[in-house]
Amino acid sequence: MIATIESAVTALAMMAVQGTLLALVALVLTRGGGLRPAWQAAVWLVVLAKFVLPWGPTMPWSLADVFAHLGDDAGGGPLVLGHAKAAATAASPALASAVGWIAIAVVWLTGTAFVLGRALHADRATARAARGGYPAPATAQQLLHQLARRVRVRAPRLVVGDPSFGPYVVGVFRPIIAVPAALLADQALLRAALLHELAHVRRRDALGRLIQLAAVAAFWWW
Repeated sequence: MIATIESAVTALAMMAVQGTLLALVALVLTRGGGLRPAWQAAVWLVVLAKFVLPWGPTMPWSLADVFAHLGDDAGGGPLVLGHAKAAATAASPALASAVGWIAIAVVWLTGTAFVLGRALHADRATARAARGGYPAPATAQQLLHQLARRVRVRAPRLVVGDPSFGPYVVGVFRPIIAVPAALLADQALLRAALLHELAHVRRRDALGRLIQLAAVAAFWWW
């Protein structure tokens, strides 16, 4: 059990390091302004995927080697990285080390559960508010269908939502666009808002939001 916890924690640490390095590369690519918004979103989606996927480039050393060396009671010797440490890491950990790994796992799981629960609660409240909205007027529906054909997506459901929220879209497979009633009085603003939300629908940003949520929940400590 302790070995499993140790492997999971060190894998998370390595994923965090690799994801951060990839995020720095993405930051350089997107800050230049040469990429279209859709490509920028795709680049950051790759970064988020890297944070939640355990795969990464093979390295001659790992964080497990470093942790094993730091916890080595013998100390004093040079840091040896590589397969030479396999025998040391395979040994049963001392009681203090086992308690430490369990404490790290408990803290991580507690933080992950808290972040995930809070985000899911907020998302469910937003989705519930959108589903509780009343259908938008026919003129707004007609405008939505025209814009949807323009951007080549299936027109989602359009509702008038809570006036305290701005325009937003919810749902992965059956998206709903909610707009405040005040926006219906200005066709130019409504058109811009609908185009913006349809861009989210076309890029499947709701799915990206799920990946983002998984990354934030797993790496709340980073």
